[in-house]
Amino acid sequence: MGRKGVGELQGLTAQEIWDAHFRNELEEESETETVWQAAGFLAERGYDVWEYRETGSRGTVWQDGLSKLWLVDHTTEDINELGE
Repeated sequence: MGRKGVGELQGLTAQEIWDAHFRNELEEESETETVWQAAGFLAERGYDVWEYRETGSRGTVWQDGLSKLWLVDHTTEDINELGE
């Protein structure tokens, strides 16, 4: 079975993406690497159920259980709520 892009995974929560990384299921490309690194950053801080939405120029976008969107930059360890 070949490796997958993040969008091809069954689940898109931070924990599911982090687990897929450790099972070596993800493609080796820069966008996928950015997403699994952000997923690990979130999972380690207790935001493991946040769902990945997209990758932007300033980080990755995640949705929490209340449907709020958050911009996550794992390199600077910033988590900022996106405006409506």
